[in-house]
Parts: sequence; structure tokens; C-alpha cells
Amino acid sequence: MLKNKSFHTFIILSVLAGCASNAHKEEGAITEEINESLDTTATSRILQDQVETVNFGFDSSKVTIEQEEKISKALDALNEAPEESIVLVKGYTDKYGTEAYNKELGMERAQEVKEELLRRGLTSDQIIIESFGEADPIVSSDNKDELRENRRATIEIVTKSKRMPVILSE
Repeated sequence: MLKNKSFHTFIILSVLAGCASNAHKEEGAITEEINESLDTTATSRILQDQVETVNFGFDSSKVTIEQEEKISKALDALNEAPEESIVLVKGYTDKYGTEAYNKELGMERAQEVKEELLRRGLTSDQIIIESFGEADPIVSSDNKDELRENRRATIEIVTKSKRMPVILSE
């Protein structure tokens, strides 16, 4: 909660430069920084809702031909988006495996989707990837087939900010 105090903190966000290389950050840190820097116009909110989900096999980061269609849909949506838009790819896993292993597998899934986007003409500076491991499951079950929905990478289209300073009251 922000409180009104006698001083302000000025933060200049330059999140997008080098953000993808900060994979060591705590879970959600990159997403939090991006959300802080997003343009809050109606266009930005609509773009944030444009999400495609690519699913993976058990213990796999291979993008299947069936799932490539979802990547194509995301690219179509990006072509409709404002020029300054970027793609945020978030990798997830099911609950099987250690936390560290799932974090790594989630990153491999995000990286595979990024590689497919690069093959289709995007540049590295247009794509940010992050792993959430087994966080944010869609399905809670012990059935490995049902858990397929949790083995995913989401592709979100977001709008870059104008990198204006943000004033936080403390």
C-alpha cells in the first residue's frame, strides 16, 4: 500500500533492455517489472488478454506441429498490435519433478517457443522469456494426461512503455 510521506522515490524503468538475461531473478520478477512498465491504455489491456497456450508432452520441451499453429495465431495477433509491442513467453510444468528441475524445464519450454518465433522473423529484442516451473497450475490432478494442460508455455503480447519515470510516494 502506498502512503503519502514527505519524499518521493523516482525510478526510471528500463526493464526491456537486458530483461531476458535475468533468468536468475525470483519467480515472477521479470513479469512484475514488465507490468510496471506497461502502457495502461485500453489497447495495452486488450493486448494483455491476447494469450496463446502451447502445450508439451510429459518431460518434454519439443514444440509439436500441432502446437505450431498456436504460435502462428500469436504472430497474427502481434502483426495487428502496435509496432512497439513485445512478446512475453512464460514456461510452466506439471507438479512432477523437483522445483529446480521444473524451473529449468519451464525455461526450456519458453526457450523453444522463442526459437520458433525467431525462425518466423521476430528478433531477440522483441521476445522476453521466463520460467514459472510448477506455479500457477491450470489443473490439480494426479493423472499425468490431465496434467498436460499444466505443461505449457503461454505467449502474451504486451505494449512497451514510453519509459517515463514512475513516482512512488512512500
